[in-house]
Parts: sequence; C-alpha cells; structure tokens
Amino acid sequence: NEVFTAVAVNERIAELAGKLHRLFPKGESRIAVADAIHLATAIVTKCSIFYTFDKPLLNKNGKLAEHDLEIKAPHCDQMPLFDQ
Repeated sequence: NEVFTAVAVNERIAELAGKLHRLFPKGESRIAVADAIHLATAIVTKCSIFYTFDKPLLNKNGKLAEHDLEIKAPHCDQMPLFDQ
C-alpha cells in the first residue's frame, strides 16, 4: 500500500494535460501547465482523489469535463514553506 508512486509523463498524460490547460486558459480560473500535468497524471492513473492546498485547483472540483476526479484539501494543516 504505497502512498506515492512516481509516474513518467507519457503521450496520453501530455495530451490530456494540454486539454485541461486549454479548458481553463485565462484569468483566475487558469490552470498552469504544471498543475495540468499533475491533474492529467492523476486522471490517467485512475486516482479517485487529488489532494491540494491550491485554492484555484480546489475550485475546479467537479468541473473537469467528463473526468470524475475529486479535488479536495487534505485533512491536515499546511506546513510553512519557508522559515519565518
């Protein structure tokens, strides 16, 4: 029961990432290329839940066309990224 699995980006993931990126191309609803690759990888590998603290991505839950990937926040506090 692994928590993380490394997945190489293949043609199928890259094509889906491009579609997701074009689905939300501008403004605050924009999906960055790196985020699109992460989402596409989760969809292609049949993940049921994609955990993130990224509020713009959380707002995409249920809005990824025919993909039923659930996007939600983890049940923990986000650790600070930098020493304060």
